[in-house]
Amino acid sequence: MSIDLQIEKLPPEAQAALQDKEGKALDELAAIALGNDAVRDTLVACLSEKNEVLRYNAVRALERLAAQHPERLYPAWDTLTGLLDSPNGFHRSSGAALLAFVLPADTEHRFDTLFEHYLGLLDDSKVMVTRYLAQSIAKVALARPDLAARITTRLLELESTRHTPDRKDILRGDILGAFEQYFSRIPQACHADMLAFAQRALDCSSPRTRKIAKQYLSAHTK
Repeated sequence: MSIDLQIEKLPPEAQAALQDKEGKALDELAAIALGNDAVRDTLVACLSEKNEVLRYNAVRALERLAAQHPERLYPAWDTLTGLLDSPNGFHRSSGAALLAFVLPADTEHRFDTLFEHYLGLLDDSKVMVTRYLAQSIAKVALARPDLAARITTRLLELESTRHTPDRKDILRGDILGAFEQYFSRIPQACHADMLAFAQRALDCSSPRTRKIAKQYLSAHTK
């Protein structure tokens, strides 16, 4: 069934919210998808749509849905993981973000076999994709504290990625922000390396990252 026909079959309020260029009713759209499989499945189908209004609204509505009810999006696991291999950077970014939201429902631990591929986005050809990963990774660590040390080790390897120095400086801020969010789940053995990472960021080119690094060091240095 074409996406246009799928949308035509949705409740009128869901159609209007999904097609709204200003995205004003995404909370309502998420609420409808909570109790309506057809709406949820149509939103999932829109994740790889060329129509940016449909794609963007679907991503944001599904984020809202999965933030409160990750189990509702878990059936779309294969679709979400498929987005990580898309040639479209926006699709890869959406896949990274949505998988992080869904992870609390992953009672089968399917993420274990996806770990390396997912963290491989740290070296994505598009810095936008890596930023989505860095800004989502704390959710992964909080959902899977047993992976927090491995996640931290990979994030600390930022310097070995293909990104340019100025982009790495921006990414350092995102990574430090993630560290702060899941600090309570980080093994003590990682702390020294994380503090050194923050210390190096004090002299970087990004004012935002320098500020985050200063705050991080202030909070975690006695």
